[in-house]
Parts: sequence; structure tokens; C-alpha cells
Amino acid sequence: MITFQTPANLVIQRDETDRAVLPISGTCDLLVSSMYIKLVPVKEGWGTEVDVTLPVSAGKFSGTVTAKKGWYNLIAADEKGETQTQKIGVGDVFLVSGHSIASNNGKGYPADLPIGERVITLDFDNAAVSDLYNQKLDPSYIQYKFVPVSLRSQVAIGSDPQHWGNMAHQLSEKFNCPVLVINVAYGGSNLEMWEKGIRGQKYGYFDNPDGPRADGQVFNWEKPMPWGTQKQVLEKIISKTGIRAVLSHHGENDKQRTPEQVAGYYKTLIETTRQYAPEVPWLINRASVCGRNPDGSILYLTEVRKAQELTIQNVSKCFAGPDYDAAMNQLKPGLNEALNLTAADRYDDLHLSVSGIRKATGLWASAISSQITVLTPYVPVKPATQMNTTPDTLVVSPKPNKGSDYTVEIAVALLGVITFLILALRKE
Repeated sequence: MITFQTPANLVIQRDETDRAVLPISGTCDLLVSSMYIKLVPVKEGWGTEVDVTLPVSAGKFSGTVTAKKGWYNLIAADEKGETQTQKIGVGDVFLVSGHSIASNNGKGYPADLPIGERVITLDFDNAAVSDLYNQKLDPSYIQYKFVPVSLRSQVAIGSDPQHWGNMAHQLSEKFNCPVLVINVAYGGSNLEMWEKGIRGQKYGYFDNPDGPRADGQVFNWEKPMPWGTQKQVLEKIISKTGIRAVLSHHGENDKQRTPEQVAGYYKTLIETTRQYAPEVPWLINRASVCGRNPDGSILYLTEVRKAQELTIQNVSKCFAGPDYDAAMNQLKPGLNEALNLTAADRYDDLHLSVSGIRKATGLWASAISSQITVLTPYVPVKPATQMNTTPDTLVVSPKPNKGSDYTVEIAVALLGVITFLILALRKE
């Protein structure tokens, strides 16, 4: 029996040439001597077929396949005719960091927004383990396992798909590759908590940053929470998958501090993240709407906006994300006027309503798409300069079961051997 150790639905970050090195490993019968590995696009046009033969030792096979961007059926076949199949992909990986607006604390989801099969997230059972995880920050809850995102599923530690699910779908359609999105944002947090957690310093709640920690509060600097979650994902997941960019929504909860202080917190978070994913780009959301003034007008926190802009200007490889203030703050309009958020798009003058989520999907997808060429990805294992996408004609693939699709490969192999013999005879 063939069993993959490579997790199903794994997405490895593509490099600038749209390629990635996929790790392939598993177990099989002790009598098997080699394992034929083939990547077949799930649908026509969703990738480039490639195959390789891996050695087997003591019932274990392990190796790599360099593949072009795509969503594939990973097929393993041995000489006994046994096969095993699961999905794997080469595409883009995004990490979401921030507070409640990023962690999906909205009201409802636009059910008509599609989320295709190439949108993947971390297999984190939010309903079953999130409370326990928040109390313990036990890294055993974060496993190297992946699942497709659906309308009813969470995006990793976020509570549901919200704008990240459809955003990823739009990107997968535009760039024709799978998208893995992992959400480590946490509602009620602010940049000061994240920064002080990194430094091991005490902190209070966002509306009383110098006060004591309330009983039962999950933001415990001793764990530290919430930075500890991002650190674990970087160590256990991103170190293997690579990453295109961090998508960040921070600021509104840092209104107690000066723009320079908040920008300093941001810089520490970014630089510390880059210790685990060197030079990873960040997209910084611009958003400062936070309630209403006494006269009923929208309250926008200009100091928060300034902190976000300072970070984009002064920290390397930080780029402008969406502009959630474009319409209400009378700032420079976005590229698509229809996507500008209005008062009706925030159900409490802060968090996104269903209509706001609908617009946010397009805002984030547009911000990423328009800057994709400058979002140089972090890739843990770089592909070789040349990639062979054709089988070795002198290595005969394992004998398949009847009706399998390996007949062509065997024929090509035999034809190569025959051609070699004919040329050798002519020389004699």
C-alpha cells in the first residue's frame, strides 16, 4: 500500500520564474524498489505535466519534483501496479496579520461570492480547539495539514472565509494557480501588544495599554499572545511553504499612541517576521475610521493613518495595501470607485458589513495584483536553473494497472531504447 507523507492540498510558493520544488515522500511495500511520481493538472490548462522516478529504501521513498505553477493530481505508482493520488500545488502563499477587521469578525458573508477548489488554508479546527489554543498557545494544535476553503469553513485561525476566501479565489483565477491563505490576526489586539510580546514586555488591553491584564484575557505577554501564533505559523508552516507577502490590517486599536510610536511597533513586527521569512514583503492597509464624533460625523483617526503611511515610507519592502478611507476620508480615490468603502459598508462604523466584505475582496485582490511584480516571494528551496519536464526515456516507468494512463510513457521509453540500438548498429 502506498501512503503519502507529503500533506494533501499542500501549496508551495512559486518563485519569480513560476516554479517551485515540491517535496515528495511516503511509504510503500518493502519489496518495492522504485516509485514513479507524476504530476497531472487537475484540469486542462491548470499546470504542466511532469514526472520523475524516486528510489525506495526499506519501504520509504523521498525526493523532490520541480514543477511549474499549477494545481495537480500527485500520482504515485510502483512496479506492482499499485497507485495513490492526492492534490498538490505550486502557487502563492499569504499570511494575514492584524486585529478584528482582519480576523473576520464581521456579520455574515456574501454567499454568492465564489471560492474555487484552488483556495487552500491551514487545517485548524477553529470551533473545536480555538479556545483551548488561546489559553495554552500549544503549538501541537498547529499542524502541517491543509484543507480547501469553503463558504462554511474558517481561514485557519480566523473565524470564517470573509473577504480572504474570495480574494484568494480572484487571485487564483487571475494568475492561474492555487492560493494558500493563513489568517493569524486576532480581534482586540493592537501593534503595541504584538511588539511587546516579541520583546517579552508586559502590556495591558488596547484601550488601557498601561493597565493590568484583565482576568481571562487571552492577550498574555508571558505566552506571548497574539505574536506567539504568528511565530508558530512562521516556524512550522511558512518555513516549508514559502510566502508571497504578509497582508496586514493594524492601526485603529493603537489610537492611544503617537504615529511615531505605532510605526516603531510596526517596524519591530515586520523585522521580526523577516527573521523567519527573510525579506518577505508586507502590504499595509490604510484604514483609520473608528466610530463617530459627538456631532454624528464619521471619526477618522488621522494619527493612525499617519503611522500606516510612515511604515510604508520608511520600512523596506512595505507596500500600500487597500485604502479603506478613500471615500469617507476624502483622500485620493482608489482605482475602482465602485470599491470605495462608505458608511453603509461598516455595520458599527468600524467592522465590515456584508457589503463591505464584498468590496474588501476586490480591494485586496487589486492591491496584490497591481503590485505582484514587486512582491518578491520568500522561497525556502530555489529550483535549479534548468527544469526537465519530460520523462527519462531510458528509465521504464512501473508497470501500471490495466486502463491506467501510463502506456504513453512506457511507449516513449521503449522507443528511446530502440532508437539508441539502431544508431549503435549503424555505427558498426
